[in-house]
Amino acid sequence: MSGISGAVIIRKQNQYMDKFYRAGAVDGIHSINPKDIGIRNNLIFKRMVRREIFIDAGGGRYYMDIQRAREFKDLRRRRAMIALIIVVIFLVICYLLAGR
Repeated sequence: MSGISGAVIIRKQNQYMDKFYRAGAVDGIHSINPKDIGIRNNLIFKRMVRREIFIDAGGGRYYMDIQRAREFKDLRRRRAMIALIIVVIFLVICYLLAGR
């Protein structure tokens, strides 16, 4: 997975969450087999299972924990904002030092 860019991973994660949501697989009663909605049991999916975004309901069926999915998206947004702030601070410092 080292060859896959962060943007591709984020896009895939969002697609997976959207597919589960559209399928109505948001609780144990409505769990589904990911293959039925075009999701392979790949590294990205397994990571999301480990993070408890997708919950194993047994028998190869999973559902999405809506709250965990929201928290996951919020965490990604916060990390992106922090990274952006760091880059801006770095650029300002470079600009100020270049003016000397």
